[in-house]
Amino acid sequence: MVTLIRFRKTCQGGFTMLEAMLGFTIAAILLTATTPLLLIAVSTRVYNYQLEQAAQLAQAQINQVQAVMSQGVAPLTRGPYYLPAAAGTRVSQVGAPTAIITDVSQRNDVNQVLVIDNNSDGQADFLVQVFRDTGVRFTQGSAAGQLAVFRMGVRVYSGNAIGNIANLSTQLSTVNFSSGLTQQVSKPLAVAYSEVSRSDLKLSLEQYRTYLTSNP
Repeated sequence: MVTLIRFRKTCQGGFTMLEAMLGFTIAAILLTATTPLLLIAVSTRVYNYQLEQAAQLAQAQINQVQAVMSQGVAPLTRGPYYLPAAAGTRVSQVGAPTAIITDVSQRNDVNQVLVIDNNSDGQADFLVQVFRDTGVRFTQGSAAGQLAVFRMGVRVYSGNAIGNIANLSTQLSTVNFSSGLTQQVSKPLAVAYSEVSRSDLKLSLEQYRTYLTSNP
């Protein structure tokens, strides 16, 4: 009598080598496919945060100048805040930066950018360009000769643009990560324009009307 012994494979004790290799392969494929998406998601969040910081920095510059004006400080005593473009030039027409400065006291031209190091690591985080039009001055009274109202502009560039100072643009960067990285070295992250005026004098309203008439 011949006894036949039948062997059966069972998977109750675990995966076979082939199944394990197949699992690893599938996991590797999924990881490869999702990693770029995760990196883009994280980088987009960082880029959007940088845009937010740039917008806040631009508004802070405007608030600072407005504060100086509200105190009635003569323009000549705070020159770095009152850089005029050529007569008849609108702030939106002011050209892109062509020079870099590291201290506000060095500011003597509308086409300069000030290096901002937010975290004090010795690296440029932002480059800020501040400028204004010629505005209107008081012609009489205690503030005669001082600015009554003007329009100012602020452009904030990424610190990555510091090596591309000769090729900067005035066109605002788009809120798009895929194109944003390349735009960071040429286009501003934030652009802001605002009218700044002194409103504590009797002639303030009259001078403001004069400004609006001459700058429709």
